[in-house]
Amino acid sequence: MLGGKHGDHIGGEREAALALMAGEIDAAWMIDGNHQAFSREGILPASATRIVARTGLYDHCNFTVSPGAPQEQIARFTELLLAMRWDDPQVRPLLELEGLKTWLPGRTSGYELLIRPSTMRSFMTLKETSLLPIIDIEDLGLDAGAHLLIKHGLLGVPPGADIGVVGRSPGWEAQLSAWCRSQAIPWC
Repeated sequence: MLGGKHGDHIGGEREAALALMAGEIDAAWMIDGNHQAFSREGILPASATRIVARTGLYDHCNFTVSPGAPQEQIARFTELLLAMRWDDPQVRPLLELEGLKTWLPGRTSGYELLIRPSTMRSFMTLKETSLLPIIDIEDLGLDAGAHLLIKHGLLGVPPGADIGVVGRSPGWEAQLSAWCRSQAIPWC
């Protein structure tokens, strides 16, 4: 099971880190600042975890509205956010809660590295279809965390069902066979 939500508020990422250390989940994602803070606090002890992958930089905090939302209200909300100032003692605690110094105008670019994993088949619940479910570990080896993608992908697969695993990392097939044997998974 995967936990956390990359760029989530500190509370959700702290809960994910605690669940990871308790063995309730296999992996969690979080922003670097929270990972560093949790390490300093001892929630993530040194050498107890490893970073499997990093995304590029992106805007971590934003608001999204429904397509039919009234434009006047969207404009007013945007105006209020952009007017917030760090040196205003009434506003500063709100900015601190989000880890911000200021709000910036919204944009929709720069999210490709986050969108792609969330739409990969290996991150989606596999549904019964006439097609063979595929778990794509891409160029990630099992020694670098691909087993977590496979375990997550297997959550939606009924016992005894056939699935496919594809990848591009050198030696991934041998790693997969060894991992399957270690997990007593017969289909490999």
